[in-house]
Amino acid sequence: MKISRRNLLLGSAAATAAPGLAGLLASDAGIELPKRRSGGSSLWQKIGDGVPALPSLQQSQTADICIVGGGYTGLCAAIYLKKIQPSLRVLVLESHQLGAGASTRNSGAVYAKFTSIDDQDFAEQGLQHFKNFLRDESINCDFQPANTLYLYEDNSEYKTAQNNQKSTEQWIVGDKLKQGIASDFYAAAKVGRGFYKLNPAKLLSEYRRIALEYGVEVYENTPVLGVNDKGSSLDVQTSIARVSCAKVLLATNAYTPRLGYVASKVYPVHQYSCASDKLSPAQIRQFALDKWDLRFEPNILPITFGLSTTGHFFLRVVLGYASDNSTEWKDVSYARELVHKYFYQRYPQLRDVGLPNEWHGVTAHTISTQSIASLVDYEQGGKIYFCGAYNGLGIMPSHFSAYLTARKIVGIEDPAWHSLSRLSQQLSFPPDYYRSLMLKGSFNLLNSL
Repeated sequence: MKISRRNLLLGSAAATAAPGLAGLLASDAGIELPKRRSGGSSLWQKIGDGVPALPSLQQSQTADICIVGGGYTGLCAAIYLKKIQPSLRVLVLESHQLGAGASTRNSGAVYAKFTSIDDQDFAEQGLQHFKNFLRDESINCDFQPANTLYLYEDNSEYKTAQNNQKSTEQWIVGDKLKQGIASDFYAAAKVGRGFYKLNPAKLLSEYRRIALEYGVEVYENTPVLGVNDKGSSLDVQTSIARVSCAKVLLATNAYTPRLGYVASKVYPVHQYSCASDKLSPAQIRQFALDKWDLRFEPNILPITFGLSTTGHFFLRVVLGYASDNSTEWKDVSYARELVHKYFYQRYPQLRDVGLPNEWHGVTAHTISTQSIASLVDYEQGGKIYFCGAYNGLGIMPSHFSAYLTARKIVGIEDPAWHSLSRLSQQLSFPPDYYRSLMLKGSFNLLNSL
């Protein structure tokens, strides 16, 4: 029987792992100081218009709320805090440049879904809130509907998926599919509904603009080294200065364990992406990207293909976990080989086009795959919040979670807040000694099949 990435369970490699292997794992503990992100800049960053750099924090400050992390979540939360209470002094501290993490390294897909939350009304509420924000703030991020396919490699996968779906689902199978998308790789596809896409870097740039217009104080290249509770206030220590504040929001997603927080609940997962040069209209029609511009292979380790809003054909592949919650991926040559192999297996005609763009990213995950919006320090009086772990497809969840968290921070009880999970509801992961054995082995095995 064929074994695929889809039906091999995570953790299968752990059963054969020996404790002695832990000695082979490279240590990479401690806070990540500013340096070039592994894998280079994303396509979205390269083709963007660029924005002036913001200053780093040079002198100690006092604020009402300090937000650590300048991606989608941090900037959104800051915007809403100022919208709700304009008198608040809100500081955002970013260790690199704004959006240097997942916020400019994602696929740009938007969908009404919170992973592992079955309340579709809640997800639709989040999507509508996001769309209203784009409209009300006149945001230009190339937001548009996306026509989506879920693709299945062989008939057994197709039959299994079909048996678990509603009879009203639309399917494309066999030669009709192969001819329709100019690929012999797939046996069947299911038509997806309700997806949108946007330009991730443009969205980030617009968040930046709005935050500054509302009076948020934003500092780049300011890594936070720790947060100390002084009783009446929190002391946020950076590499140069300090911030004294009443509350802190950790909007650091996959990088949060590097700060020493939520490491037992959250772990980083690495992805690698590649993209062609901008395709011609004829090439877009050849591969039916004008008809189906977003394509998912819903494996255990999902594969995402898409036509960007800029006309580039891209692929994103999940790599796995690195030791000690590292947010750097050491073996870029392996990642490059993997994404090129997957791309040309499916679309060999594009070998002549080439894949000159490639970049690395990392997202935070939980065992339950649920997003988290929660207090971190229940015992210390509730001053530190964490918002993150979106487990992929996080543009809408990050926005809505940040909005609900901002309301919670200022004391507004929103019923929707209770639909988000808390740290106390998340299963704890074993220490990194065993985590690395299980996750690294499993991910490597899945990517080798």
